[in-house]
Amino acid sequence: MKKRVIRSLTMIFLLFVMTACVASTPTDEENNTEISEAYDNKVKKYMERAELTDVEKDILRLVGIKGETKIYNFYADENLDSIDVNFYVFENGKWGIQSESRNIKVTDAEGRICLAKTNFDNVFTVTIQTESDGESSAVYVPQYDKTDEKSIYISNTPHADSINYGNETVLQIVAIGDNDRELPIIERNNFYETEPLGEYDDTVAVTVRFNEKTKEVYILNKYRYI
Repeated sequence: MKKRVIRSLTMIFLLFVMTACVASTPTDEENNTEISEAYDNKVKKYMERAELTDVEKDILRLVGIKGETKIYNFYADENLDSIDVNFYVFENGKWGIQSESRNIKVTDAEGRICLAKTNFDNVFTVTIQTESDGESSAVYVPQYDKTDEKSIYISNTPHADSINYGNETVLQIVAIGDNDRELPIIERNNFYETEPLGEYDDTVAVTVRFNEKTKEVYILNKYRYI
């Protein structure tokens, strides 16, 4: 009799432990919520940044988006027949996600179709001819990676340019060489370059942001002319 009672109590205890373990295991819904919150935090950080750049305003005009808007991503298909712009729009006292798609060809100042690849998988930006200066400029995805300047690698860009944003300078680095070669950026006369230089082949560019005060460098995007 005593053994039967002990066995029953043991079974009840084991059942309780198993139930507690199952209850403590995160569900798919809880995991998805955690992932969603992490993504929202990334977007929130972007939303707290400065006003739209002139290039971002140009791309908004290009796809016909009006009103109080903040872009947080661009997508282009493989053939660049269309561009999708994901953005926030301010309505009813809060920011909400919207998106637009336009069937357009995007080219640079020389008429070449440009495709921009960022550090994030399946995220693309485009290079367009801006209305303000008549020159091609890189439209960047704002979720950039903070990187030590010594570890930045790029390859193949046709020219250099710099744009001042207060204490920050956005540099489009110069390099000529094989498309797949990684070239370390070095500093010469307070300007970032790459070496060694090779024969002109294809052109790939990286845009970085350099903070003059903190000496921090951020990779904004990497794109290739096709």
